[in-house]
Amino acid sequence: MKIKVEQYNPLWKESFNQIKVELSEVMASLNPQIEHIGSTAVEGLSAKPIIDILIGVDDIDELNIIPALLMEVTSIMKTITKICRIADFSST
Repeated sequence: MKIKVEQYNPLWKESFNQIKVELSEVMASLNPQIEHIGSTAVEGLSAKPIIDILIGVDDIDELNIIPALLMEVTSIMKTITKICRIADFSST
């Protein structure tokens, strides 16, 4: 498998911030902690162009609610799909 690593791109931070706003709106009732993690979160670091996001909630039982909430919002799924298409996971 070929893994594409790119020089740091400030658009990664902007993409995360857009996704965070959408996720925050969808999951407002859970009051989630939403963090940008992984190599794209480190300014200046080359990375695979995939935005890694960590979602934390206060009650472990709330984790079961998150998938259903995400399925209701097609814009988030479109954004995630777009990000995944940017990554090149083709075989060599």
